[in-house]
Amino acid sequence: LDVSLVTNGSGLTDARADLLFRTNLKWARVSIDAGDREMHKRVHRTPDGHWQKAWAAVDRLVGRKSDDEQKLGVGFVTTDQNYDGVYRCSMLAKEHGADNIRLSIAFTPQMSRIVNENQLAVALEQGDHAKEDFNGPDFIVVHLIGERHQNLVVGETTGQDYPYCVTKDV
Repeated sequence: LDVSLVTNGSGLTDARADLLFRTNLKWARVSIDAGDREMHKRVHRTPDGHWQKAWAAVDRLVGRKSDDEQKLGVGFVTTDQNYDGVYRCSMLAKEHGADNIRLSIAFTPQMSRIVNENQLAVALEQGDHAKEDFNGPDFIVVHLIGERHQNLVVGETTGQDYPYCVTKDV
């Protein structure tokens, strides 16, 4: 059985990380969603210390990676509270040794209105610059902000709540 994990990292202790790596871990992603500590507190509604815990989780996972098939990434879901932290979070993900950062946009009942036009432009530009500056053989910026925002626009015009969900035969 292949194992994957998405976590905010707050409870990822050394013991839990060791246990995780005794499974058939294929990939893990730590949702950071912020470019700095204050932004992280706002977005995640957490007390002081959770920003550090999230990056410590990235470090724990990276430090235990045993082969190139295991992918360890950082997640960034764009909202009106963090749109200007895309580039910095991408830079930090690379500095911490992650294999990638996945940039997306929040899927909420607000649909495409989760960011205004100017906020979207900033997030898109920062994502483009992150790809230009950080993509390489050891790190990939998966920049989905524009595509996912367009999914939300389509959903609003077609009346589909979640047009981005795709089902596949298993």
